[in-house]
Amino acid sequence: MKYTNKKAAGFSLIELMVTVAIVAILAAIAYPGYTKYVISTHRKDAYATVQAVSLSMQRYYDSNNSYIKACESDCKDDEKRVPVNDIYPSQTHLKKYDILLTATIDSYQIYAIPKESQAGDGCIYLSSKSVSKHYINDNCEGTSENWKNS
Repeated sequence: MKYTNKKAAGFSLIELMVTVAIVAILAAIAYPGYTKYVISTHRKDAYATVQAVSLSMQRYYDSNNSYIKACESDCKDDEKRVPVNDIYPSQTHLKKYDILLTATIDSYQIYAIPKESQAGDGCIYLSSKSVSKHYINDNCEGTSENWKNS
């Protein structure tokens, strides 16, 4: 009988461990950049939402000469009201910001306050005077030192 010494096919444990180590290093480098990109994308979505609500507020003011009743507890009761709930996604898992709208007769303020995975990214603010701010903190308070340039 002849015995042949065939080399075993497959990967050795060391080759597998080196591959896993390389993948882990690449993931450690790529993941922070990816999460930063996702947070930035959600922030841009909130900016777009704040702008859309602002445009709706302006349309309401053009028709009613006041901002005061533009949006109350349920914006869907009156077709003339600003539909904040329709502009921003209604699915809870998609909402990364709470949109808060306050209005007086001749002015309004719109706040996008981050929540969940977006927490810590800072509050977004827009007023009827076209003042737009992105705060470092999540409570929309502070001075110009607390604003971000985005």
